[in-house]
Amino acid sequence: MADREREKKKKRAYLDDFEKDLNGNYQYRGAHYRYAGEHPHSRVLALLWLFCGGGAALTVGAGALPGVCIGCTDRGAGHPIVHKKRRSAASSGKASGGV
Repeated sequence: MADREREKKKKRAYLDDFEKDLNGNYQYRGAHYRYAGEHPHSRVLALLWLFCGGGAALTVGAGALPGVCIGCTDRGAGHPIVHKKRRSAASSGKASGGV
């Protein structure tokens, strides 16, 4: 029983930094941290956007995400680029009138 209580307290230890104020709302009283890296915050954000946007552009360019097919007659479809060649009756070995 005591082990369960200790485990429960460990799991909820992050809630110890919140206290109720006079209105009954919870206020965070724990430590606050700020970015203190060697690069300015704006440069880090710009690089993050560049890498994420570049990765997304490469993914779309590689065809992993649906896009507009350039060779289609239906240009505004926006369907996934998956085309299957239709086999004609003559090339499949079946007679066109047949049994």
